[in-house]
Amino acid sequence: MFEKKLRILLISEKPATARGLEHALNRLGYFRVTTIDSLVDALPLADSIKQRFDLILIAAHIRRNGKARQLEKALSGNRQADHPAAETPPVVSFVSIITGIRELQYLISRCKPAYED
Repeated sequence: MFEKKLRILLISEKPATARGLEHALNRLGYFRVTTIDSLVDALPLADSIKQRFDLILIAAHIRRNGKARQLEKALSGNRQADHPAAETPPVVSFVSIITGIRELQYLISRCKPAYED
């Protein structure tokens, strides 16, 4: 099996859910998965996230609480001089591993890596 090029950031405050989804993505061939267990940890990294990830998966409970708006605002508002054309990666909610896997497969199939290695 080859490694798919998509770089995915997974944000979940529930470690078991994050691990389960990461393993599910690995089984689908996506091994470039990075997890962050707190939105607070992700906010200061907005510029870096924008440049290094093609897709952001965020737990639905975080999005429902409105916390994700802070990250989305930081991602859309920050522009670094050395990467002015960097597109904001899509931010997608997931409810659980089982209910989200088909939707994730469809969404991931539509994403393209920003940079080829």
